[in-house]
Amino acid sequence: MRSDYRGVWSAPLRQQLAEAGIPATDVETALVPLAEPGSRRLMAIARLVANVHDGLSWWTLLRLTNGISDGYVAKVADEALANGESFATRLVRIEQDPPAGVTATSHNRAVEVVSTTLGIVEETDIEGVPASEEGWATWFIELADALGIDLSDEFSQLAAEVGKLTPQEEGLNYFLNQLEPVTKDLALRTEGVAIMTMTRSKGLTFRAAIVMGVEQGVVPLSTAQDVNEERRLLYVAMTRPKEYLYLTMAQERTGPTARTGGPNVGQSRSRCSFFQALGPDFAPRPGLTYLGSIGA
Repeated sequence: MRSDYRGVWSAPLRQQLAEAGIPATDVETALVPLAEPGSRRLMAIARLVANVHDGLSWWTLLRLTNGISDGYVAKVADEALANGESFATRLVRIEQDPPAGVTATSHNRAVEVVSTTLGIVEETDIEGVPASEEGWATWFIELADALGIDLSDEFSQLAAEVGKLTPQEEGLNYFLNQLEPVTKDLALRTEGVAIMTMTRSKGLTFRAAIVMGVEQGVVPLSTAQDVNEERRLLYVAMTRPKEYLYLTMAQERTGPTARTGGPNVGQSRSRCSFFQALGPDFAPRPGLTYLGSIGA
């Protein structure tokens, strides 16, 4: 799938597969615990403990904090760029040198977040963390408890599984970097159809791949700002299979996916513009729901 907002593509697919008695694993669902606010906050703080100059982790903490506007974060980033410094470097000195033209509410909350997080970093020593059967996961979950960060049972279990599979001597950053790929790998070990977005499919191979909704407005997305990136994503999806590749297209959609791809509910759909150069023989025949299959 190009995208799967609120499961509009995967939910009906899972239902149909289940009714047909076909086993399936949903990679997107397996990764949901990693996207929970508590999980993201904990991962960001842990990364800053390992490297206080990690700008993406600072950005994540600011975005997760109520009261800090997107405009404030953008202002800090703009000033960092103008000054030739990193986002993290500019951020840690906002108390002494506030960004120009920002609201007091956002600034005060940001100062609080930065001050609190720097205190955590200074007080947390990862040198000599005792060995554990669950590796860095033991320290990781203890950090969440100490900071009062609520984690779902699913995330805690995933962290423990990843900790068991990643050598502790490789370091904290290695553990954190393995959370997503190991979670994805664990999901793919389940026998059956693997359901995922194009982005998640990077680096994976299968005997066969079915790319859904290869039609204008969906691939490329109607909201896409970089058409070349959309083309690259489709290429990634098309090069996952070893033997068989199927691209599907609906001439007309009903149900959850009908509103995908812009305001064309009830209207006839057209094939993906990337394939226009292939000529009319590539178009769907009248009466067919999907674009014909292509053997890889």
